[in-house]
Amino acid sequence: MLNSTHSPTYSHLPSESKELLSEDDTSSSSSSSSIPPRTRTRNWRILLLLSTNLALFLTSLGILAYAFHELSALKHNIDNRLVRQTSAYCIVPPNPFHHYQITNPPLPPPLPAPLLDTLPLPLSTTTTNGSFWPQSPPSLFQLPPSPEVDAAWDRIADTHAFALTREQVRRLNKDPAELYRFPASYGLGDEAYMGLLDVFHQLHCLNHLRQAAHPEYYRQNHNHSHSHSNSHHGGSGSGSVGSGTAGTGEKRRSKFPYEVHLEHCTHILLQFVLCHADVGVITFNKVAGTPGPFADFNVDHVCRDFGAVLDWKEANQVNVTDEQWAEIFVTPEGIRELPAEGRSEPPRV
Repeated sequence: MLNSTHSPTYSHLPSESKELLSEDDTSSSSSSSSIPPRTRTRNWRILLLLSTNLALFLTSLGILAYAFHELSALKHNIDNRLVRQTSAYCIVPPNPFHHYQITNPPLPPPLPAPLLDTLPLPLSTTTTNGSFWPQSPPSLFQLPPSPEVDAAWDRIADTHAFALTREQVRRLNKDPAELYRFPASYGLGDEAYMGLLDVFHQLHCLNHLRQAAHPEYYRQNHNHSHSHSNSHHGGSGSGSVGSGTAGTGEKRRSKFPYEVHLEHCTHILLQFVLCHADVGVITFNKVAGTPGPFADFNVDHVCRDFGAVLDWKEANQVNVTDEQWAEIFVTPEGIRELPAEGRSEPPRV
């Protein structure tokens, strides 16, 4: 048996083979750094595109959430969103049947009623009671005069004032120097301006027209008639806002003739109706014993919660004694007096 040992034999590699071997060794140790520049650029573009799409998606999602929140706020009247759109203080044109006139300088834009910041006004769908006859149970406001009926009207037509701050006055586009302030002795501060929610003046006017429809009753009940009609705003309790009288229920003659007061109230209510221009639809029925169509005045409306307004007014009104109310006729220091013409006196022709 022959034992033989073979030594390995080496030979030179061609230069091409050396280059291939060198590339293989390099790729095995650093494969990540061998990506061509074009491939790396394409990857960065894809990453940028994905990031941009994600950012746009999140932005769209945020906008959608905000829009949903705003629509929900409008639908549910959160922060009085809906009420603010129709509760701006503005200047009524001289002729309500014409468009608002352009003034020079232009009038400032109307501002939302400042009390809406503190007075939530829920909205609800209500069907108007359009019957000619009191229903069962009847509404006191549809019944003939009586002490009970008068008491109900007295409450909703009461014109006790409340205090406005200087900032609220400015939001009304009013000059504080021209506005009446409560006496400092009331303890409301030196800048407590007298204010009244317009709805209670309108109700006062409506009550005045109601009383005019029953002259015999209120002529016999002379004291009650005077307690409501002796001042521009009526009111039988101390603190009710008056115009030319104390408004304390005393028998004082009005500064305005009876007919002028009625005409004023009629005009006030006319402007209110024209301003709101209710577009609810009245339909017609065939009613037994009545020829032709019979109007159904039971119309659905979206209404503000008057109970909430009345509660707010009663909680914030300034209540004083007769002696304290007499102090209201002491002219506040520094107030600018306005001309009587066209206000407490008829305009000159």
